[in-house]
Amino acid sequence: MFPPTEGSPLTQDQVAGALNIQQFPGATPGFKGWHTGLFEPWAMSYGYSNGMPLYANVMPGNYHIYFLPTRQATIILKRGENPARYGVT
Repeated sequence: MFPPTEGSPLTQDQVAGALNIQQFPGATPGFKGWHTGLFEPWAMSYGYSNGMPLYANVMPGNYHIYFLPTRQATIILKRGENPARYGVT
């Protein structure tokens, strides 16, 4: 998967390719495309040296989908979760 760019729209292919998509059946792109988020301590372990990951909005549920540079993949997370919650190290 090619890394998304800041300001680009989230695509259904990026959602469908999420490492944990089976936990989020029916997930679709939400209202906000790819943008840089606030500091997330876990992000430093997944390729963001500044701890500020690139993410977008996923519906239903108003979840976030993150791009993980270390895996060249996306993952959907609920508020307060991190990739380790889904076995992604």
